[in-house]
This record gives sequence, structure tokens and C-alpha cells, in this order.
Amino acid sequence: GLPVGGYIMVSVTLENKLVVRPYTPITSDDEVGYMDLMIKVYKDGKMSSYMDQLDIGDQIMVRGPSGKIRYIGDSKFEMEKSKDTRVRVTGRKVGMVAGGSGITPML
Repeated sequence: GLPVGGYIMVSVTLENKLVVRPYTPITSDDEVGYMDLMIKVYKDGKMSSYMDQLDIGDQIMVRGPSGKIRYIGDSKFEMEKSKDTRVRVTGRKVGMVAGGSGITPML
């Protein structure tokens, strides 16, 4: 499963150019071995149009998980302070803002 606050990067080569987009899988953390993505298809969207045309068995390049903040549970977070340093923080109150383009999942 992907930790809350994490995302993956999907890469494809279109017209000899590398196109990379971040996506947050919607699959439950209990599922192992696969992931589901919910992607809003834009008429002129390079990646979304490409993904919409994929057939079962087609492959994409995926890397991750990525993300600087990971929710551990019980108001505890682990945050990336620098490339090699992570710190744990406990919050009394948590405010959340979800932003993105297309569909932005927030649990």
C-alpha cells in the first residue's frame, strides 16, 4: 500500500518527449501487487489521453512512492526535513488542504 500523503510518478514517451505526471493511487492499503488510478481525461491532455487509450496488458513506467509527508496514524506524521533526514511530529489539531488538477483524492 501507498502511505497517506504519498504519490507515484508515471512516465511515458510521447512524440520523442518524456512526459511525467504524479498520481495518487485509489487502491486500499490492504491490496498488494496492483494499484488502481482514477484519471480525469482531458481532451488536450497528453498523459490523460494516452492513459485512456491503453489496453489491458499495456505497460507504463512508474516510480515511487514519493512524498515528503507521511501520516502514521494517531495524529503522528513523519516528514522529510532534508534528503537524508526524517522527523516525527505529533499534532494536536490537523488542518488539511487538497489541491491539484483533475481529481484530487483526500481521505
